[in-house]
Amino acid sequence: MGNITRPVSTKTKGMANRAKTTARLESDIQVARDESNWRRVIDLAEQLRTRSPHLDILAAFLIGEGKLESYLLDNPPVEASHQKAKMGLNDAKKYLVKAAGGEDGNSTESQKAAVSLDAYLLLGKLSYACGNYEETLENFRKADLENLAEKTLPCRSVRIVAESFAIRGICLEKNLSTRHPKFKQSDAQEKIDKCMKVATDLTFLYLQELDEKNATSLNSNTGTLTAGGSIPGSYSPQPPSPGKLLGAEGWRDTGLILHQLLVRNQTSNIPSPNKALQPGQVQKLRYLLGAEESNGTQGIRLSLAKQLADLLLRGYVNGPLYQGIEGSKKKKDGAWKPKKYYSMNMFVPNNEHEETILLLLISEAMAVRNAVLSQSPEFKEQRLKAFETACNTYNLLIVCLARWGQTKLFHECLERGAIKFSFDEPHTWHQYALSLISIGEHVQAMRVMEEHYRLNPHAAAPCLLAARTCYVHLKDYELGIKWSQRACDGKEGSPYAVLSARSYMMLGIGYHLQALYGLDHSNRTKSSSLALEMLQKAQSMGPGDHLIHHYLALVYAHNRRLPEAISNIKQALNLRSDHAPSLHLLCLLLTAQKQYQEAMNLVNLSLEEWPDSMELMYLKSQLELHLNGPETAKLTASKMLMLWKKLYEDHASSGDDTAQSERRSESRSLFHLSENGSNTHSRVMNGGGPMSVSSVSSLPRKQIKGQHWDWLAKVWLLMAELCLHSKQREQALKCIEEAVQIHSTTPEVLTARGLISEMDGNYSEAKNCFEGAMSLDPNNLRALQQLAKAYLGLGKNKMAEFVLWKAAKLHPQEYETWYLLGMALELLGDHIASADCMVVALDVENSSPLVPFSSVGLAFE
Repeated sequence: MGNITRPVSTKTKGMANRAKTTARLESDIQVARDESNWRRVIDLAEQLRTRSPHLDILAAFLIGEGKLESYLLDNPPVEASHQKAKMGLNDAKKYLVKAAGGEDGNSTESQKAAVSLDAYLLLGKLSYACGNYEETLENFRKADLENLAEKTLPCRSVRIVAESFAIRGICLEKNLSTRHPKFKQSDAQEKIDKCMKVATDLTFLYLQELDEKNATSLNSNTGTLTAGGSIPGSYSPQPPSPGKLLGAEGWRDTGLILHQLLVRNQTSNIPSPNKALQPGQVQKLRYLLGAEESNGTQGIRLSLAKQLADLLLRGYVNGPLYQGIEGSKKKKDGAWKPKKYYSMNMFVPNNEHEETILLLLISEAMAVRNAVLSQSPEFKEQRLKAFETACNTYNLLIVCLARWGQTKLFHECLERGAIKFSFDEPHTWHQYALSLISIGEHVQAMRVMEEHYRLNPHAAAPCLLAARTCYVHLKDYELGIKWSQRACDGKEGSPYAVLSARSYMMLGIGYHLQALYGLDHSNRTKSSSLALEMLQKAQSMGPGDHLIHHYLALVYAHNRRLPEAISNIKQALNLRSDHAPSLHLLCLLLTAQKQYQEAMNLVNLSLEEWPDSMELMYLKSQLELHLNGPETAKLTASKMLMLWKKLYEDHASSGDDTAQSERRSESRSLFHLSENGSNTHSRVMNGGGPMSVSSVSSLPRKQIKGQHWDWLAKVWLLMAELCLHSKQREQALKCIEEAVQIHSTTPEVLTARGLISEMDGNYSEAKNCFEGAMSLDPNNLRALQQLAKAYLGLGKNKMAEFVLWKAAKLHPQEYETWYLLGMALELLGDHIASADCMVVALDVENSSPLVPFSSVGLAFE
């Protein structure tokens, strides 16, 4: 039945003429052993002893083995069962002692039967089940387990040796603290680690060979050709077989000892908060993952892959990065080593980042394959376990992919796998919504958020995210208010105090935006009052939140209540002094109080803290235009172009590596800065042409989108405006053409074209441009004001009055509108109404900032 040190047929030369019935009996015994059918093994061994008395020792070994394994199958070897095992395994011990050679261990019959060594190993297992650890180690010493030669073994023998090494390691570990002085503990730990490593290798090898046996048996019974065992995939309504995966019942397929060994490998590589990762653990994980997969290791393989990815994400990389992978390809495998994946074209990651993504993608594929699609009640527990495993994998995957800007890949993974088995699972729907938002699919994201809200209506954070998406991306302020109200419902007075304050803040922001841009003019005043009410309520709930004070100041500023605005913005900056939007708003409030030099000083100080803030630089150029003239402002505008180039290159480099070099090349050609960067400003001002008009048009259209491109167009239009102030028509026209290459039809571009025509005295063409801008944005104040000027230039004073009344109704706090309206009424002969408009213009101008308060962007950090 197999001496461990060599493959042995039970047919010795002295038995060459044994009866055919005995040979067939031995064959049946071997099959029963491989199938772990221990009751049949015992019955057949009894028959063998009766028919072949000369095989009595072999039969004793088989009966002892059968009784031991049969007992342990129903009574796993745990501490609580030690006393019971001492009574229940007496019979098995008698047979195994006899097979080992009796009490003295000198039986020549047992040696002839070639089962002495096997018997000692099983006696070690039996002693372990009874809690006799010293006796266990003594049996392994008699078997000379530590010095066994590595030779090819039958499947059953591989398991016996694997269990023996695992048990020996456990026993040594239990004696480590009590039997070894501290200076010898390192040697003892080295022996333990060696036992566990050999046991792990043999366990993987055993499970691989077990798969091959099962596949061979299946082929012979069905006549079909298969590549090995498989488990149900994600398309099957049936759950994975619990006996084939690690789990509560998974030990029945491998035995509790080997099962515990696999579980140990799952947990031993997780560093505790107070314990550093041991050297070589990362390489150990790589080594284990290099073994060919089998049904019995699918659960541990998924767990190990996630562990290694987690360690790499946390920066645990010890030793040469891929020594474990490359070394295993060169090292010759031994007889006790598990089979490895070998291929001429096997992919080897170039760095730990590639390895992490690869590990998590493999984990995700395995988790999806093991998903349980059936919603039947009997599969509930398995369905929840499969979902939890998949959920943990996706959590690690998003941390990894988001770090490298690969959110699109995460979205594809969710669509391919998680959505299929995430029925009524709000966490996955939330992740799906986040992935959609990250790739710009905001409309679809809102549909997903509705599903998430249906599943979890009491979660405030997802509602706040949905509201933010409505405000920033969809410009659907009414829908954003609806989501903000959902976040507010049921949170007041609860443990969610912080979220409650932010919920009312978001509601206030929605009403504020509705007051600024809503189409229902009659409700604007009401919306503004509601915005103040909600923000004041948020302030009472979260007085230490700088953002609430910031938005209160912003609403007060729009209502031209400057003292309250300044008081709140100072509170916001006291709470967070480096908040760029708050600094921006304070600068605007200073300009509204006509403190232009103080505003300039604050802008310069703010730019020292936020040198990449395009908003602050834009305000600085307007201040320079007001204080020093257009030439100084052009220098700042040129710096903004240089800053945009830097920011664009950073944005391109944060994308995928395959397009990184191409994008950087494009951004360099965009401005031709490699040779002429220092002459950029002079070329724009002196008629030399703007920075490479053709280079912008050569960029792929799919790239000319996003906030960074919007800013480039805005800077070019700023440069065009400054050139118009300097009466440099051609330069202004070229700057506008640069903006056209980015956004061909926007209200701002059409308004800028109209200004060129107005400078030429072509009021009819200017009117067409301004009307085109209004058709795109009926509430665009600049287009309304310029259209009125064009009507005045054409002598259509009544039309100018109509347009200006509309502008005054939409934006009553803009002094230039009232001034132009006064001029139009004067030309129409209504001097009293004209005088009233001029008075309003003077009053409004006293509290008007240099740049509209609406230039302060929405902030949520």
